[in-house]
Amino acid sequence: MIMMMKQLFFKTAPTAMMMMGALLAGCTMIPKYERPDMPVKDQWNGSASADSPTSEEDPELAADLRWMDFYISPKLQQVIQLALENNRDLRMAALRVEATRELYRVKRSELLPAVNAGAGMTRQQYTAAQSQGNPLVGGASRSFIIPTYTANLVSTSFELDLFGRLRSQNKAALERYFATEAAKDAMRISLIAEVANAYLQWVSDQEILNLAETSLAAREQSFNLVRESLQSGVASELDLSASQVGLENEKANIALYKRLVELDQNALNLLIGSTDSTSILNLKNESYTPFAEMVSLENLPIGLPSETLLTRPDIREVENRLKSANADIGAARAAFFPRITLTGSYGYASTDLSGLFSSAAAGAWTFAPQATLPIFQAGRNLANLKYSRAQKEIMVAEYEKAIQTAFKEVADELVIRKTIGDELDARLGLVEANKTSYRIYQSRYEAGIDSLTTLLDAQTSMLNAQQQAIVVQKQQLTNLINLYKALGGGVEIPTTVAQNTKEN
Repeated sequence: MIMMMKQLFFKTAPTAMMMMGALLAGCTMIPKYERPDMPVKDQWNGSASADSPTSEEDPELAADLRWMDFYISPKLQQVIQLALENNRDLRMAALRVEATRELYRVKRSELLPAVNAGAGMTRQQYTAAQSQGNPLVGGASRSFIIPTYTANLVSTSFELDLFGRLRSQNKAALERYFATEAAKDAMRISLIAEVANAYLQWVSDQEILNLAETSLAAREQSFNLVRESLQSGVASELDLSASQVGLENEKANIALYKRLVELDQNALNLLIGSTDSTSILNLKNESYTPFAEMVSLENLPIGLPSETLLTRPDIREVENRLKSANADIGAARAAFFPRITLTGSYGYASTDLSGLFSSAAAGAWTFAPQATLPIFQAGRNLANLKYSRAQKEIMVAEYEKAIQTAFKEVADELVIRKTIGDELDARLGLVEANKTSYRIYQSRYEAGIDSLTTLLDAQTSMLNAQQQAIVVQKQQLTNLINLYKALGGGVEIPTTVAQNTKEN
């Protein structure tokens, strides 16, 4: 009879649990998720231009533009690729994704029964009084110690997730995993932009250093000529002093920019995270990549805020954490309802270890369903529910703040873009005007009309104008790099993410 019950249990129990699990698979207490409304305007300030598509169009977003298509300088591409392979911050972000994935797998495993096997031995002492009438000791007149050996071939424990507590926790863990993946993508975007800006800073400082070195050579030649003229009585001490002031000033500029170039290279080495970067970063005696070839596409596809911002990885990260908090509410709600746990085992028991698995050994099985209903928890479950709801409201505010911050970042870069081109044109025009003035003053000095001091002042003005033009040209490219980053460029958005973005 016992054997028949045992066989019936092991044949029907798994099927019954599977059917019950299938019937209750969709039952959770997670509130329906609704994406918060966008707390920003539908249009960028002053962005109603030819490169800003209307809402009826299906624009190609900047996030769809690969970074190697945006940064077209071969040397810059090498530097970025090296950073993506070796940067420690990005490596830590990838490891956090791996760790969170494993935590999700731990939570997912709780949805399935845990099956184990085990063995044990117990020793029990019987007194003379207990031995009377005991068939194991035969009514002996003294105490006996009887060992019992057990071997459980199957041992399982399984909670019937009737109210979705485990599935809610699993959903929360899954969204946290998605959040860490989005955080890694955000780190990747930031790293690419940071490397590009650091490289740009280094190149611009190197350009100014080259300009200063060229100026120093001219000033040394001028100083030598003035000194020779002084010895021949043509020039005055004032001319020599003025020439020396310009010479020493250029020496100071060269020392400054040499220092800045080395500091820029140290910053790049940290971002790249590799000791093999020296050969790539060594631009000495090479033709420099013009600023205009550092990046491409001055008119990035802007799109509308709702389309652009939701593809940013940092926004996706916050929204995934919001969904995780929403799932935690379902788990907190389920804690108010009973938990039903099924435990069972099947194996053998014997007083003789050598005969444990023989035909004479007795089969042993247990089946113990248990239901636990919370009656008095001193307000713990209610406090947990209120805490979960408060956490969700915090995440809603954080999500809205992230949207507003992203909107401001793009709007700021668009404001800069509207005027930086005009400023650069003016700076370049100022350079040409100063070059013309310098040539005129040089002719007048050679003709004896103007003094050397006037010529040196004209040369200083020309050099300052050239330096300012380089600085503004760098600012224009920095604006383009930051705009590409603010629009979510640098990471290809998975198809599923793009679909969810449009659907939600």
